[in-house]
Amino acid sequence: MANAMLASIAELDDRMVVFINTYMHRSPQFDHFLAWAMNAPIIKFLPIVLAICWVWFAGATGESGRRKILAGILVGLAALFLTRIMATALPFRTRPYTNPDLHFVTDMVGAMRTWSSFPSDHAGLAFALAATLFRVSPLLGIWAFIHSILFVCFPRFYFGMHYPSDLLAGALVGLLSIVLYAKLDPQGRMVKPLLAIERAIPKFFYTAGFFLLFEIAEMFDSLRLVASALFKSLGH
Repeated sequence: MANAMLASIAELDDRMVVFINTYMHRSPQFDHFLAWAMNAPIIKFLPIVLAICWVWFAGATGESGRRKILAGILVGLAALFLTRIMATALPFRTRPYTNPDLHFVTDMVGAMRTWSSFPSDHAGLAFALAATLFRVSPLLGIWAFIHSILFVCFPRFYFGMHYPSDLLAGALVGLLSIVLYAKLDPQGRMVKPLLAIERAIPKFFYTAGFFLLFEIAEMFDSLRLVASALFKSLGH
């Protein structure tokens, strides 16, 4: 039963990828925009980060809202870490644009051939942050979900970086992580010590917070490059 269900999901994934690929190169302007959106932090994660900063400093939700935001950022990072663990521990899944059976038409290079596509860490982090905003402001949260679908997930599907089930699984990891945390710690006790640091040493708190949000906005690309260069140096 499980194998049959997985086979059905894989078949549906292939059909959806092949279908979306029929639109490749029909509009160079559209392709260029999506390629830019997929790689540009200013349109991908930065708007969500700015929304988080806006809610934090607006102060309308008080300390309760700040607890939810702070906890959501930490849980979102945990969801990101969890998706990476799953991608490493689960059977390797090639990305659609590298699958020769799909005859995928794309201008992408093979930089991520060694990274399993299931599940999507981008979707995991984006939906965790969107769910966090929803807990504080439902209207802002709905916007964040729509933004995550259009500018984080869809470009990665369009260019064959992920199958739909990769994105759905990552999104569920992010959503369920926030829901589980909200059930286990509804009062936000876990982050009270961090808020105490914010009151006692604001310079340290906001400097560290700026660095963390900057890395989230660019999906930790800077740290990845540093780590990659370090591993190469150690290898030599």
